[in-house]
Amino acid sequence: MSCNGKWHSKRFSWGMSSFMLVAHISNAARNLGSHYGNQEFNHMFNKCLQGYCETELEFQSIWDDLLAKFNLTGNPWLMTLYNLRAKWCPLFSRHIFTARIKSSQRSESTNNVFHQMSTKTMSLTQFVHHYDKQAEKMRSSELEESFRCNQGLPSRIAKSSGILNHAATVYTRKIFKLFEKEFVDSLAVMMHEVGSDGTIHSFELNEEGHSRVYLVQLNSFNHTISCSCKMFESMGLLCRHALRVLNVKCWSQIPKQYILKRWTKDAKKELEANEHGELLQVNGKSSVTLRRNALMRTTYDVLSKAAETKATTRIAVKKLREMEELIEKEMIKSKGEVNQKTSDNVVDCNASGCTFDETPVLNPPCVRPKGISNARLKSAMEKRRKRTSKDTVSSSMKVPCLVLLFTISYY
Repeated sequence: MSCNGKWHSKRFSWGMSSFMLVAHISNAARNLGSHYGNQEFNHMFNKCLQGYCETELEFQSIWDDLLAKFNLTGNPWLMTLYNLRAKWCPLFSRHIFTARIKSSQRSESTNNVFHQMSTKTMSLTQFVHHYDKQAEKMRSSELEESFRCNQGLPSRIAKSSGILNHAATVYTRKIFKLFEKEFVDSLAVMMHEVGSDGTIHSFELNEEGHSRVYLVQLNSFNHTISCSCKMFESMGLLCRHALRVLNVKCWSQIPKQYILKRWTKDAKKELEANEHGELLQVNGKSSVTLRRNALMRTTYDVLSKAAETKATTRIAVKKLREMEELIEKEMIKSKGEVNQKTSDNVVDCNASGCTFDETPVLNPPCVRPKGISNARLKSAMEKRRKRTSKDTVSSSMKVPCLVLLFTISYY
């Protein structure tokens, strides 16, 4: 396995472990009893759980105070949870790229998509048709967003800022808005240089109104920068602290090693080609969609350059007409070959006695279980009310029946 594959495997295993532990942590109320209802306990516990601590020393201090204050030092559930802290506390995973997505968000978003297009009574073929429509809709939305990203630069708060202009040029619209927010927030960060050896510069920064200090190191030789908040490692974007240092040091562009291709407008430029440079082959409708999207992105760049002058425009129009003629000839040629191949297959089939009738795709046989319907599930109160009304009706009918039996027996 390649290094990239090992990294994906590590991230996947960490995500699965984190997801299982989050489900385990949801049982805190049962294992902690009355402590879980205490507001102060919840505040300290959630501070450790949600990763609001910036350093391992701060996490350890809050955890020890929590155990001592509420006399939970020997609690076996908390001891197990502490031993697995690297799996559930975000503080210990900031060096891993997660795009700030929680382990449960992926399943929640998937469930949301499937909930909108499926019901319990939907057949298998209906589900497949709805799935295809939903996938086509999502691809269309993504294509429209890609088109909008290529329609010039987005609006910027400071049009004269070199870093912002560079970010608007390379990033997609949504990522640029996140970057712009960090850039604006960097204006409220106070910076003090605490050390320098000529190449490596160290800075201490803190945001106005907050006492927490962040450490930033800038290497002016190889153009690298790092921050103790680890935002780039986990999110892939430079944080407000690093941007503050770059801005004060008069940098007009983002260092190229800090621009992830997955966040840029050109992220899909080479996705259509495999390692041999050939277009990916996908059966059916998806292959047409992939080829169309690839052609649209390529032609958009070429035609944008051609529109700059009248001479290049004339060249583009001339070549487009020539290309159209070539494509029509190729389509006529391909159509003739397909017809010839079809006729040959018909002759062969007639000779061998085969037929073109195909077995239709049908839903698998299914029987609705007893009591299962698509109606809304009733609450316990509604079921109790219905049961009570039935008992009342049955008891009211017993009296006339007894009277009738007594009358018959008397006569």
